[in-house]
Amino acid sequence: MLISRTRKALLGIVAGASMALIMPGLPLGMASFIALIPFLFLLENGGRFVSSYICGFVFFLINLRWLFTLTRFDALAIPGVLLLFAYLAVFFGLFGLILGAIRKRWRRDSSLLMLFPVLFTLFEILRNVGPLALGFTSLYQSLYSYPVLIQIAAYLGPWSLTAVIAFVNVALYLAIRRKKALFAILAAGAISILLLFSLLPVNDDGMQIKVAIVSSQVSQEEKLDDRNLFML
Repeated sequence: MLISRTRKALLGIVAGASMALIMPGLPLGMASFIALIPFLFLLENGGRFVSSYICGFVFFLINLRWLFTLTRFDALAIPGVLLLFAYLAVFFGLFGLILGAIRKRWRRDSSLLMLFPVLFTLFEILRNVGPLALGFTSLYQSLYSYPVLIQIAAYLGPWSLTAVIAFVNVALYLAIRRKKALFAILAAGAISILLLFSLLPVNDDGMQIKVAIVSSQVSQEEKLDDRNLFML
């Protein structure tokens, strides 16, 4: 049992890291279509809440590592940031727990194809609501540098892109697990749908706004000083 739990914990770490590495900051966005597969293997057998929680905590620890720069203002930022990660990871834990409970009754592959994308997207939306919400951890952001794949967001919203990415991951996971080409075809079909949306016309009419971009080379102290506002 101890070995099993240890392996679950290690797989949770791998699953969380694989999801974090596809987020903005590294040129691995295209790997988003396979990044959730370790998480799906993690969910195969018991202990879903704890292992999913570990996965989520590692994901936020890596993806939001830049929050630790707040220590330059106060060392108490470290426990504060870790508590934030602990809170956000609960959504991963609940996702794994609920999906596992439902899968005990509906074990068909078709149910996993439908349930995983829907529940994953739902919990992603939920953790982006409220005073502790952070808009830097959504799966759809992984494809930000591939405009041809994200045009579905203009018609159905960004969460639709999260759902499609999750669906492709499930289909490829089942293709590996069941050794059936049908699931790989479904994955290719879902990606093709994303490409088709890029062929649709997009209405560019709308209010024009001006934005200012401050270089990341500017220190936090300089940004927070009102005297530097005009210069920045």
